[in-house]
Order: sequence, then structure tokens, then C-alpha cells
Amino acid sequence: MTKKALHELLLERHAGDEPPVPGYNAFTHYLRTRGILVGAGAPEAHPRFETEPGEQLQFDWKEDVVMHDRSGAEYRFNVFSATLGWSRRHLFRRSPTRTRDD
Repeated sequence: MTKKALHELLLERHAGDEPPVPGYNAFTHYLRTRGILVGAGAPEAHPRFETEPGEQLQFDWKEDVVMHDRSGAEYRFNVFSATLGWSRRHLFRRSPTRTRDD
């Protein structure tokens, strides 16, 4: 996000507040004097945690997923979801039940 976009967001979210959001020049001066980096110069908000192939797998279990087909029929099921850390490959497996074996 750029400084200008951040300033516009603050103006929108705090319209009518007292005291009002300062002007753009005062805002950028505030950021600069405090060493706050915004935009391309800022550190990555969520740094990637890289692993070697085969070292990491993130998984999740979603229950009671509901989907409807074109005719309006409802389908309820559970889903096992896994993502390999290195390749980011996703794997999904549908399950009609919620047993320990699933």
C-alpha cells in the first residue's frame, strides 16, 4: 500500500472525527520522522517461510461444507485439505462421514 492510499483510507474511515486526520504532507512528515516505511520500502508483512521439498505439510479439516447443483439439490460433505510447503500443491479429499479413520 502506498502512503497516499493509506492516507485516503484514514480519511475515509475517520471522516468527521475530532481532531480530523491531518493533511497528506503532515502525515508523510509523521511517517518519515518516526522511520515508518510504507509501500515498496516496507518489510514484507508476511514473510514466506521456505522449507525443503518433503519437509512440511499444512492440513485442515472442513466440516459441513454445503454446495448446491444447478437444479437446487443440496450436498453436504466434509473435506480434508492439505498444502505442501515447498511446492504449494493443494490436495483435497471429500468425505461423507466424520470418523477417526477419515
